[in-house]
Amino acid sequence: MDASVPGCVHTDLFASGAIEDPYHGCNETGLQWISDNDWEYEKTFLADRSFLDYPRHELVFEGLDTYADVHLNGARLFSTDNMFREWRADCGKLLRAGENTVKIVFRSPLRVEEALAGKYPFGLPGGNRVFTRKAAYHYGWDWGPRFVTSGIWRPARILAWKEGRLVNASYRLDRLEPSIESGEEIRSAEYVATLAVEAERAVEAAIEISVDGEKTDISRMGTSEEAAKGLRIGLSRGANVIELRFEIQAPELWWPNGMGGHRLYEIGAAVFVDGEKTSSITKSIGVRTVDLVTEPDGGGEGFHFMINGKPVFMKGANWIPIESFPSAARGERYRRLVEDAAAANMNMLRVWGGGIYEKEIFYSLCDSCGILVWQDFMFANAMYPWDGEFLDDAEAEAGENVRRLADHPCLRGTFRQDSSQCRFRPR
Repeated sequence: MDASVPGCVHTDLFASGAIEDPYHGCNETGLQWISDNDWEYEKTFLADRSFLDYPRHELVFEGLDTYADVHLNGARLFSTDNMFREWRADCGKLLRAGENTVKIVFRSPLRVEEALAGKYPFGLPGGNRVFTRKAAYHYGWDWGPRFVTSGIWRPARILAWKEGRLVNASYRLDRLEPSIESGEEIRSAEYVATLAVEAERAVEAAIEISVDGEKTDISRMGTSEEAAKGLRIGLSRGANVIELRFEIQAPELWWPNGMGGHRLYEIGAAVFVDGEKTSSITKSIGVRTVDLVTEPDGGGEGFHFMINGKPVFMKGANWIPIESFPSAARGERYRRLVEDAAAANMNMLRVWGGGIYEKEIFYSLCDSCGILVWQDFMFANAMYPWDGEFLDDAEAEAGENVRRLADHPCLRGTFRQDSSQCRFRPR
């Protein structure tokens, strides 16, 4: 049968006419057999010589749901066990000119987690689902049906690159001049940009940062270099972390809905080698300060947020996934729901921990509408395993998603690129 990417087994079976509409009537009951089975996805693609001439090739899956064995041209590349992580592997040695075949075997999550549960001497509250890093609502909830999905639920690609590749760019507001407390008009916002660059070999690269499409002066932290439109930096083979400073002049502040405007600045970071742009990343940020205030009060200890030095009374709702099959959630529906929340005078949405770390469009819409996001990690209504392998996976999941989302002004997230993971395991 034909399959769509992004997609899942249920939506592909329905599109092919093999099952009835999962949402219609009582069809849910008759479709539970789907999660009891393994499923195979296969794709044949062409690679020409110019593509193969690149020194590095990576097979990248932004999301695989959930237990999967990934094969390229008959060789197993890797196995996955977490719906919420990105999976990638060097595949250059397996690629060949002409036809190539990727095959993914998805194992039944129900059978895998039953085997994992058998290793514990007692059952955990929440059932066997707690052993699987997968959206909890797929197992059924008080507001939705039970469809335990499998599939390629986020985009997939093969990435070819050479020289220096910009892996991630993050931005931290370091100082406002004058400070928020002064009450004066802000003249400049000073940011620290943290760039993660992977180099195929030791090479000299040029780094540029732009604000709304215009190159801006940058300087490297920890040096006496004067600010310039671009800097030349020696890259070592492998991973490089570079910290730079830049300013936004006379910035307009980003405010929550009902308190002011939601001005966004487009920040671009680019790497050049021998005058050729090898990679770039563009993000939208908002200039604002966020403080969590916990001070003693008459009832014990208070808890409130200050945005740009002003206390905010949070008015909002609980955000659950807008589809049983997240790959089927369309952008226009996200837009309508977030804009409706803003029109109803909400200023915060809480992303519930039994769903998913949402798509970029959700956070971008919250940025532009002034909707703050209270982001749960994906744990809900259960006791979870505590063995080392599970905790290591949860750590990696947390780090990846904080890194992906931290720069959105709707969130308070911060991420230090030189920290390999977010550390939260009890010591």
